[in-house]
Amino acid sequence: MAKALVLVAEDDTDTRETVRELLETEGFDVVAAEDLILAYGLLSANRPDVILADIMMPKLDGIGFIRWVKSNPDFSDIPIIAMTAYDEKYLVEAKASGAVVTIRKPMELPFIAEAVSRLLSATSHK
Repeated sequence: MAKALVLVAEDDTDTRETVRELLETEGFDVVAAEDLILAYGLLSANRPDVILADIMMPKLDGIGFIRWVKSNPDFSDIPIIAMTAYDEKYLVEAKASGAVVTIRKPMELPFIAEAVSRLLSATSHK
């Protein structure tokens, strides 16, 4: 049985690697990008089952990335978890743009794995 693949787009190295390790420990495969330009490439090359994206990123912003994913017929069905350490308005905008779950940073790490698992169950991923 194939493991579910999670794309983690996070510019903070420590956070990105901590989330990667957590998800891998929970049995997920993970591809990670430190900016959204790399995330676009990983998305196209790997087609993840879930995307976990920071909203405030260098080069491109996470809200634009979420909108692009949701408007692209090849990827629009992929559930997105958006996270930010910034104002609540960014989480509201992420949700309006198509994120299914929003997380305020710093976050409880077990919540991330739980959110990914819930989204996979809801999309009938085996």
